[in-house]
Amino acid sequence: MENILASLGALPMFLLMFLVLYFLLIRPQVKEQKEREALISNLKKNDRVVTSSGIVGKVIEFQGKDNRYIIIDNENGSKIKLVKSSVSNLLERKK
Repeated sequence: MENILASLGALPMFLLMFLVLYFLLIRPQVKEQKEREALISNLKKNDRVVTSSGIVGKVIEFQGKDNRYIIIDNENGSKIKLVKSSVSNLLERKK
């Protein structure tokens, strides 16, 4: 029995470290990425959003192939064309 444990060496410790890193770092990041993709794919007109650059506005139109771009109104009367993936948060969903 001691020979088997001695031949494994540090392998069990490395496996344990990998499992801890997976559950503390990798898995939450993958979950967050899936939630963000769902948020971006479910955007609709009149949703109030915040972009990654901090611009707050209301989605008024989708453009481009596969609705890749959005036009937002930032409540000052100016319309801004952005890449849909620049949306970082949904503030309010209008029906």
